Amino acid sequence: MSTSLQARRRVGIRLSPILVIGIATVLDLAIVWLVAVPIGPEACALSLPGPRNCVMADRVQAAGLPTLAIIIAAAISIALVLVSPKRARPIAICAVILLLLLTAASYVVAGWIPALAWSWRSGIEL
Repeated sequence: MSTSLQARRRVGIRLSPILVIGIATVLDLAIVWLVAVPIGPEACALSLPGPRNCVMADRVQAAGLPTLAIIIAAAISIALVLVSPKRARPIAICAVILLLLLTAASYVVAGWIPALAWSWRSGIEL
C-alpha cells in the first residue's frame, strides 16, 4: 500500500508554497513595471496638455506605493508559510489571490489614475 502512495506522489509535480508566492510576486511586479508604467492610457495624444497619467514620470511615481504593497503582502505571506507549515497550501492560495487583486489595483493606480495615488500632494480633494 505504501508503494502505491509513493508512486502517486512522484507523478505530480509539487511546487513549494514559497516558490509559488515568489513567482506570483515577480509576475505581479512585472505587470506593474512593464505594462502599466511604460504604456499608460492611449488617449493622451488627443489632448494637450495631457492629464497627469499621460506623463511617464507621474506613472513611475505612482507605481512606487503599489509596488511596496505587493512586496509587503508577499513578505507577510511567506512569513505565515514559514510560521505554520501545516497550513502552507491554503496560505499560498490566499496569497496568490491577494497578489492578483493587488496587481489589478496597482495597474489602475499606476497606469490610469496617478493623481489618485498622490492626491494629497497634488491638491486634489476627493
